Amino acid sequence: MAPLEILARSTSIRSPPVSFQDTRVWNPQVTISNTVKYVPEWFPRASFEQKARGLRIKMTEDAYLVTKARLYLSGRGTATPSLTSFALEAIDHTQDVVEQEKFIKVASVGACLASSDTTVTALGAFIIAMEPEAQIKAHRELEKVLGPGDLPSFSDESTLPYITAIVREILRHHSVNPLGLPHLLIQDDIYEGCFLPKGSIVIANICEEEYLEPERFNPSRFLDSDGKLNPDVKDPATAFGFGRRPGKHVAIASLWIAVASILTCYTIESELDENEKPIKPKGEWYSGPTLLNRPLPFKCRVIPCSRDVEASLGASLS
Repeated sequence: MAPLEILARSTSIRSPPVSFQDTRVWNPQVTISNTVKYVPEWFPRASFEQKARGLRIKMTEDAYLVTKARLYLSGRGTATPSLTSFALEAIDHTQDVVEQEKFIKVASVGACLASSDTTVTALGAFIIAMEPEAQIKAHRELEKVLGPGDLPSFSDESTLPYITAIVREILRHHSVNPLGLPHLLIQDDIYEGCFLPKGSIVIANICEEEYLEPERFNPSRFLDSDGKLNPDVKDPATAFGFGRRPGKHVAIASLWIAVASILTCYTIESELDENEKPIKPKGEWYSGPTLLNRPLPFKCRVIPCSRDVEASLGASLS
């Protein structure tokens, strides 16, 4: 299969397009809601509007008000450091505070919703893919850079290329959103001799097969002979789709620090059966109607790497 497939109405075209500049994200739910949003709440079967409004208020207001209360009111100074708390502390009181708070609420909810499924899905794929060989290499690199009992920070990223390679391989090997988001052509276009009229829906197949042994999970493919990131190997950034992706850097950073922290603290091993023999996860994936390529529940063991980790985490090696 080619890296991308363009599906425009009944026409199927193979191979990637040059760009998605002439598209916009198409969401059928939003398209439908543009019609039904004018239906009054008292109308039969229109109770969804009340539920949607309640959910919207709960999502945007509740967590925000808790953070604000802990930051400024009775619990002053007890707010957990977060996007919301930092943004609240940076409010310019010489400007429209209400408008600034509105943007903080929207940004906070967007960051939460955008990562609640995708980051968890990517981390599940990471745990399934963690073969002993990859973990040994990661542990050696982390032990070389970090002191005993230390946790990684973003300042360590440049000295942990193998961890970065693991993150890239996760995004390549187990693309979280293989079909990206549907895009809508905002003007007529021609691709490889095929006319695509304005209004056509374009879906990209993000799965990459231009790498050697694409089915094999191999983070080292992104490194050169010196163990540094190889700029000549394509970064699988298309895992985030096409067009502007302002949250991409936050998503990659979140995934990187999670992977680095887990491998600093733990060794991931298979669950054991009644005879103490390892049960390798099957790596089964949800096959229902969804845009996300998420793994089905599986069992594994996470074992603290050392006594230093055991002491700092309050965990047990026994």
